[in-house]
Amino acid sequence: MNLAGRPNLQTLIPAKRVLVLAPHMDDEIIGCGGTIYKYAKNNIPVSVVYTTLSNKDLFNRIPASELNKIRVEEAKRSSKILGIQNSYYLNNDDSSDEQWHYDTSDILSILNSEKPDLVLLPFYSDSHNDHIKTNYLFKNCVLNGFSSNVAAYEVWSPMIMPSIIINITQEMELKLMAIREHKSQLKYLNYDRMCIGLNQYRSVFYPFPGINFAEAFYCDTAESYVNKFDFAKEKVHSI
Repeated sequence: MNLAGRPNLQTLIPAKRVLVLAPHMDDEIIGCGGTIYKYAKNNIPVSVVYTTLSNKDLFNRIPASELNKIRVEEAKRSSKILGIQNSYYLNNDDSSDEQWHYDTSDILSILNSEKPDLVLLPFYSDSHNDHIKTNYLFKNCVLNGFSSNVAAYEVWSPMIMPSIIINITQEMELKLMAIREHKSQLKYLNYDRMCIGLNQYRSVFYPFPGINFAEAFYCDTAESYVNKFDFAKEKVHSI
């Protein structure tokens, strides 16, 4: 079987400390929950920064302030399952057309405290505006001196060609346990089925015994990564 041109299959992306940027409280599970758990099992600390309040109800049935409280509690439970050490919450509104204030002081303080050598974040071509805005928030951190390696994950928009594939077959059950803690979201959308479908699809790069589920990443240095996505800016009206 010719494997030329396929993403590299790796056990983990090398790192000593990992920080995940998640626009919403569940994106970290959908995009990289199995990989997060693998890091935790290997005693590599993982922290998460949620860049929105995750307070948008799909059908406007729950007030924003109440939904935020519900989702924080769900995130705490799912983080415990995955072994996430620290969680941080920024105060940008979910799915808002209003401008984010790209003041990096809060997030730079977190980055300087956590000192990650690897940052996971949604890929810059993702179709959700909050995911693109999160990339620009990270770009401002890099322009203000932050440096690390980057592994971009996929949520709503599968990458055309990722660079790394992580086998998460043994971690898939825990990943599904974690996403199922987000009961407020599973009322409306089958996120667990979404995870199964996406991760089965990614395993096809390496259709071997023992590789049934996989997560895909685009890896780069922070400086190189943030210089590649200016075309996405035009998709976000408020930047």
